[in-house]
Amino acid sequence: MYAEAGLPVTLRYSRSETGFPSTADCSGEGGNSTHYSGDIRAQYANSCTVSATAMHFGRRPPPTSAVQATSDITVQCAPQTAWKIGLGNGQHYDGSTRHMAGSSGTIAYRLYRDSAHTQAWGNEADSMLAGATNHHGDPATVRVHGEVPPHPDAAMGRYTDTVVVTLYY
Repeated sequence: MYAEAGLPVTLRYSRSETGFPSTADCSGEGGNSTHYSGDIRAQYANSCTVSATAMHFGRRPPPTSAVQATSDITVQCAPQTAWKIGLGNGQHYDGSTRHMAGSSGTIAYRLYRDSAHTQAWGNEADSMLAGATNHHGDPATVRVHGEVPPHPDAAMGRYTDTVVVTLYY
């Protein structure tokens, strides 16, 4: 939590029983003005939230060409908060490639920051996606691009994986 206190502030008001007083009546130069001094405080939680949609590569025969899919990650932070998003390696990572697992084995897949599939997305500093919340604090949505390379010999079945989204701010 952040709090700002100790800012010198003078609050002035003017009253009149006969009509609306002019702003000059608040000058502090006599008249019927009264002065109050105090702190102005603002407090907000320095926190962010992140959510993601599921990525579905669809229901199909074993792919003979690459299959692509997308997912969206939504970030909500205080206004003008800089952040980075990292994606974990998943539950079935073999040291170099993410895999979805099923009852008949695994299927490799990749996650990218760009639609051209040239920028791999990971949880290391150089493979994260950087962004910032705008000056209104509106949610930011970013797209994850996924690709399953050809697996013509894959066994039929359901394959899944879970990837952890980490938000750094």
